[in-house]
Amino acid sequence: MKEMLDYYQLSDKMSEMRDWYDGYMIGESEIYNPWSVIKQVKSYLTDCNAPISHWGNTSGNEIIRTLVDMATYDTKQELELLLRGETLKKRIVEELIYDKVYSDINNLWSFLFLTGYLTAGGIETVDGSRYANLRIPNREIHYIYEDKIKSWFSERILDNGTRANLYQDM
Repeated sequence: MKEMLDYYQLSDKMSEMRDWYDGYMIGESEIYNPWSVIKQVKSYLTDCNAPISHWGNTSGNEIIRTLVDMATYDTKQELELLLRGETLKKRIVEELIYDKVYSDINNLWSFLFLTGYLTAGGIETVDGSRYANLRIPNREIHYIYEDKIKSWFSERILDNGTRANLYQDM
């Protein structure tokens, strides 16, 4: 990252790039989102000085939207914890296949993790199951949560005309 920013004379953008596009873990290594980094460097060079959420403009989020539609009040509370910068310890199903995504609301966490909408601050195995301390990786993804996921919950409330479905599990 430093070499690329130095090459394009954008060294002063290092901290901003880290806040917006860093935070993913592969093993013990923390990495940046390469797609967004390349798009943002191009953006700096052509027309924009402020970082933006490139990810949100490129992916279809319909699976996440469907999982949000399935969410309980507890799930909404957990998403709000993530938005406040906290972590959630959740079981991760790494072999999750598309046919099983909708079979259990708990698959939401695995899917968000496996697709990069969450990252793990540590993974441990307990009784043969893997658990991760999940968090939102960076400001780019935080923006997607704020912009898309929270609005989907709001739409869901408006569609139902009541908060009853969100409170059913209390």
